[in-house]
Formats: sequence, C-alpha cells, structure tokens
Amino acid sequence: MFYLWWEDRLSVRYPAGVSFFNSAYNEYRLKIDAFPNSRYFLRVITVQNGNTVFRLESFMKDDENNYINRRLIGKGFINPRNNNEIVINSFPFEKRIILVLKNFNKGEM
Repeated sequence: MFYLWWEDRLSVRYPAGVSFFNSAYNEYRLKIDAFPNSRYFLRVITVQNGNTVFRLESFMKDDENNYINRRLIGKGFINPRNNNEIVINSFPFEKRIILVLKNFNKGEM
C-alpha cells in the first residue's frame, strides 16, 4: 500500500488516499478519498534517461452506470531527483497528487 497526498501551490501536503500496485497489469490503482465511487489508474507510458512518465486514467460509464472504458485525464512523472514520488497533474483536480513510493506498515505514515 502506498499513500497519496494532495499538494497545493505552496507545497503543503494533505492526505488524499491510498494506492495499490497491480503487478498483473503493471499499474497503480488509486483510491482517492474525495472521490470514493470513482476508479483511477496510473500506468507507465515511457521511460527515458531515468525519467518515467505515467498516464492517469479514469473509467467512463454508460447510461446504465456500467463501466465501459478508460480515458486519459492526466499525466504523472518520476525522476531520480524527486525522492521516489510520482507527481500527478490532472485537469479535474485543483491540486496535484503525490504518490509516495514507499511501502508502509499498518499504523505508520
């Protein structure tokens, strides 16, 4: 389990939720507290010169409220200088999201 943080323009962080890595699909599943009924996924799209770029995806629903396909809603990046944190920018969110790539044991944060 990994923790998500909202980060405002002054670099102040607030808890945003958790994320889980799914090795079968090579992607992160993001559970954002402010949007408990939405599904978000983060997957690698390119790796070059130590920099990794991700795409943030969300499921679209049909008229009967069934999930039908994914759509791109933002991008994220990680590089060796940003402390193993994926910085995610997305148009639906006013603040950016930070995914801290450190496994936490139960009770610590």
